[in-house]
Amino acid sequence: MVKPNLLVVIDGKDVFFPGETVRGAVVIQLEESLEAKAVVLKFLGKAHWHNDDDSEASHGRGYLFNNEITLVSPQLQKRESNIILDSGKHSFPFEFILPSELPTSYRHHYDVQHWEAWISYTIEAVIERKFYERNDTYSLEFRVQEERNLNLMPDLNEYSEVLSEKNVRSFFGFSYGLSYVKLSVPKRGYYLGDIINATVDIDHAAYTNQTKEVTLELVRETSYLTLKDKSRKTTSLTIKKSLLQESLQANTMYKCSDFLSVPMDLTPDVYVKDCLQIKYFLLLTVRQLTARNITCRLPLIIVKRPESEMYYLK
Repeated sequence: MVKPNLLVVIDGKDVFFPGETVRGAVVIQLEESLEAKAVVLKFLGKAHWHNDDDSEASHGRGYLFNNEITLVSPQLQKRESNIILDSGKHSFPFEFILPSELPTSYRHHYDVQHWEAWISYTIEAVIERKFYERNDTYSLEFRVQEERNLNLMPDLNEYSEVLSEKNVRSFFGFSYGLSYVKLSVPKRGYYLGDIINATVDIDHAAYTNQTKEVTLELVRETSYLTLKDKSRKTTSLTIKKSLLQESLQANTMYKCSDFLSVPMDLTPDVYVKDCLQIKYFLLLTVRQLTARNITCRLPLIIVKRPESEMYYLK
C-alpha cells in the first residue's frame, strides 16, 4: 500500500487577527485508490504551561478552541460504511472563522524561573483509516496576532495613578498620624522593551515617623490550574528597584521620578479562559522605621509589539 501524499495549504498568509477567516484547502495525492472511514479537518488552539519550582512541578494545558469539520464521509459519498478516494489529486476547500478573542501566538522559556509557556494554533488534516490501520495526518501551524496595538487603545495611553492613605500606627499601638503615598505613570500600556517612567509622592503628616526604604517593583503574577489535582497556583516574578538612598525624615514631603525597563524576554499578558492568566502590576512599598508598610499596586498591560508580526499580515 502506497502512503498518500497529504497536505494543508492556507491562502495568502500564515498570520491572522482574531475574528478573521482562515481559508485554504486539503490536498490529497493518491497513486492508487484508497478506502477509508472519513477525511476530517481539525482546528486547534492550545495553551501549555509548565512551572518547575523547588517544591513540585506543575503543568497544564487549556484549549482555546477545538473544532472539527468532516470533508468526506460515507454519507457525503452516499455509501454505508466507508469512502473511496480514486487515484489522482483531490482538493477539498475549507473556511474557518477564528474566535474574536484570542491571545497572540508565542513560545517562551525562562531558565531562571524554570517557567515555560506557549500558545499554538494548528490545522490538522486526518484520513481516518480502518480500525487496524494507522491514520494519515498532516499538521500545519499558523500564528495569531492579537489586536492589542496600544495606539488603538487610548485608555492604555492615559495617565494613571493609585493613592494610598493610611492612619499610621506603630507596632506598639502608638498613633503617628496620616501618611499619603501616590504612585503614578504616564500610561498603563507598555510593549516589551519599553521604559516605565514612574513618579512617587510621599507626604508625611506624622511628626515622629520616618521612612527608611522606598522600593518600586514590576511584578508578573501567573495564575494557572494544575493537571494533577485541578488546584489553582500562583507564582510571581519581580524586577525590583530601590528609590531611596537615605532615610526620609518625618514631617516632610518627598517626590521622585525613576524608571524600570520592561525586559524583551518577558511573557506578555495572557488570559486563557479560567486555565491560565499572566498579568502585571507596579508595586510601590514604603517601609517606615517604626510603623507598618504602606503599599500601592498599579495594574499594567504589557504586550508584544505588533510590528514584529505585521510584515506577515499583508
